[in-house]
Amino acid sequence: MKMPRFSLKQLALASFCSLSFSSATFASTVMHVASWLPPTHTQNAVVLPTWGKWIEEATEGRVKVEIDYSHGNP
Repeated sequence: MKMPRFSLKQLALASFCSLSFSSATFASTVMHVASWLPPTHTQNAVVLPTWGKWIEEATEGRVKVEIDYSHGNP
């Protein structure tokens, strides 16, 4: 049986595609949520952390939520 011959361009393209798809699968993203409320407020103590856990579960850990409290008044 004759083996197929691939050009250098085809091999490079196949390598690039396989690497980019595999790295995208394991990439993680951090979603920053800004809040002007204090950390002890119910929204920041209960609601946003729960929402963040739901997002992490739905994305199988690829997206993480961080709450940023350094913003002033709305």
